[in-house]
Amino acid sequence: MLTIGIAVSGLALAGGDPGAAPPRTVIVAQPVVMLGDLVDLASIPIPLRARAVRIEIGATSPGSAPRLVTRRSIIRRIRAQLPFLGGWAEAYIVRDYTVLYRAQAAEARNEDCLRALRDIAENEVVRSEDFTAAQCGKTVSSGTFRYIAAERTVRARRRIAASSVVPLFAGYGVTAAYAGDTLTLLASNGPVTVTRQMRAMQSVRRRERVLVQSDDGQVLSVPYAGTAR
Repeated sequence: MLTIGIAVSGLALAGGDPGAAPPRTVIVAQPVVMLGDLVDLASIPIPLRARAVRIEIGATSPGSAPRLVTRRSIIRRIRAQLPFLGGWAEAYIVRDYTVLYRAQAAEARNEDCLRALRDIAENEVVRSEDFTAAQCGKTVSSGTFRYIAAERTVRARRRIAASSVVPLFAGYGVTAAYAGDTLTLLASNGPVTVTRQMRAMQSVRRRERVLVQSDDGQVLSVPYAGTAR
């Protein structure tokens, strides 16, 4: 099974709920964690699911120590942001979480830059395959990227011309699929496997979970088993 990286701040409480399931350890990969990153939301009615996946649980920054995020604190955030789900949260949020931060990209050193292999349009999702490693030199374009937390995705802040030298961006070389990509969902029951085309709502790495959406609006949090590109 795969675990999504998440980030939490301001929710560390001493002690979990008596009788709750053992804490699950998750790895921080993004500055904001939403409810869909933590739990499977398939049991939530479809009209509420798109809002539920975006309930913010917290945020963090590099260097943060591991945190215990309790079941009770998560339920409080759900009740505060979408009260209709209070009863659901009591039934389906069954554990605490220990959260560890994993930095996505180091600051650029002289050899830690990239060269664009093609023109990248303003606001386009940037993909590893469109860049190659390069020395930074004196021609690095600054202010090139912006990070979209809800998508866990880096987009071009402005047009990037082919052959431009830019800093490393988060997820370079390790992102497996990108927000907007069409993914194939496989569901197995014994010898029967059913496939379904879904749209990725977030970028994802291997061994992480990702939010996907069907043509009819159904949103699921599923493990991703593809390879980085």
